[in-house]
Amino acid sequence: MRQRILLLFSIVLTLTLMAIVAGAESGHPPSFVSVPGFSEMHVESGQKERSINIKNPSTNELSFSVSMCLPNGDEIFSVPAIAPGDEVSKVELKNLPPEGVYENCIINVQCYKGKTRVNSINFAIDLYVGGLV
Repeated sequence: MRQRILLLFSIVLTLTLMAIVAGAESGHPPSFVSVPGFSEMHVESGQKERSINIKNPSTNELSFSVSMCLPNGDEIFSVPAIAPGDEVSKVELKNLPPEGVYENCIINVQCYKGKTRVNSINFAIDLYVGGLV
């Protein structure tokens, strides 16, 4: 069964991403999944960990995992599935590139119902490495 996804964006201090996940011919009402979004991320050169607030609201019906990759596909961080009501406050950074600005990095959010992946969402952010603004 194929899934459809509709993205609605709104900006209120930080980017908030809400996905409406619906089964193509399931006959079930759509599941609403609210996931945190970011428009940019700042890290210091050589930084190994970064404080971050990724929360799966308790109102969500689905769990989700989050990863960030450079445009070339190198993964910067990955967070395993976060259950509704849970949150992650730190991520381990890997493959951090040299100081600079990296536009159009990809945040990938995978949505799960139980252990079954039901859909994914991608959006672009800019990564600033070093003391850059």
